Amino acid sequence: MGRSCLALALAFLSVLPASAQYMEIIAACRLDGKQLCAGVAPEGGQLGRCIDQNFAALSEGCKAALVRIAAVRKACGADIAQQCPHAKPGEGQLLLCVKAHYAALSAPCREAFGRAAERNVRDH
Repeated sequence: MGRSCLALALAFLSVLPASAQYMEIIAACRLDGKQLCAGVAPEGGQLGRCIDQNFAALSEGCKAALVRIAAVRKACGADIAQQCPHAKPGEGQLLLCVKAHYAALSAPCREAFGRAAERNVRDH
């Protein structure tokens, strides 16, 4: 993929300020984490692995919040450019594409989703 595809992918993944990002995840993912990963410690990467393994079962709001996190965007930029080159900004196309191709995303990209969710639980 060319740099223009990556730049386009990163451009339409608009991001909220860091603290607002995590507040959005807290609101969107709290119940998912409790239901899908009950009893999993939020440290040592255990919760992150649980989120990764259960990504398909997360609520739509939680998935959308995780896709908007800057660390996820950074870790997943190349994957998104490769898997979702035609996803247009807005209208949820990027989220739909990430959901459809989640298993094909690189391990560092998938781990970034889990770490973002884990950070929210650990810090709040």
